[in-house]
Amino acid sequence: MAFRFRRNSMEITSAAIEFAGGSRGRNSNAFVSRPIKKGRYPGVLVIQGIWGLADQLKGVTARLAREGYVVAAPDLFDGKIVSSIEEGIKIKKNFTEQKFLGDLKGLIRYLKGLNYIKSDRIGSVGFCMGGYLSLLIACHEKISACISFYGDNPKPVDIVRSLSCPLLGLYGGKDPRIPGSDIKTLKEALIEYRKTFDIKIYTEAAHAFFDETKPNYRAGDAMDAWKRTLAFFSEHLKE
Repeated sequence: MAFRFRRNSMEITSAAIEFAGGSRGRNSNAFVSRPIKKGRYPGVLVIQGIWGLADQLKGVTARLAREGYVVAAPDLFDGKIVSSIEEGIKIKKNFTEQKFLGDLKGLIRYLKGLNYIKSDRIGSVGFCMGGYLSLLIACHEKISACISFYGDNPKPVDIVRSLSCPLLGLYGGKDPRIPGSDIKTLKEALIEYRKTFDIKIYTEAAHAFFDETKPNYRAGDAMDAWKRTLAFFSEHLKE
């Protein structure tokens, strides 16, 4: 699907970069998009799902950059792009959660070191596995906003007591991976620990409804979720 950009969307540049992440003895990699126009911008991590750092995710990175963010997508699978969920699950087992968190923490440090970043305005957004990691990194690092697209709850869910920022959760009502009971559990924990959050459930959507390359894609729900994403980041990263 070709996306239409706003008439006043920004011209951007994109590049692969290396940074000190969670792998011992070598750097990690990321895909970074940012506005060409000089200035200082908020930063955003875009965190992959089980498919790896695929072209679709790079497209999301570029779309956010056109909205006025410096956007970095870490390559958590070290260059491996997968074609099936089974393959992705197998590859994921080669890495630890500590490695993933190390990559995310390292990329935050990298962004904060750029002279065109507003270092006190960094957010995260992730999809599936990345949605889980988006929430998790916000419980481990002080950031300004996090968004989870159909991500699992952290285990134990009480870790949200350490959530450092507002959360936007976007879920499918027909997603067998994330049942309504899990969303209810997350809400209860967020309320208990007095966190700021907004949860939206798209009643007819299944898992991966935002990914235009997958069978479960729902254009209307994806468009609404994107509008919510932009509004949420604008409120918490730009204002």
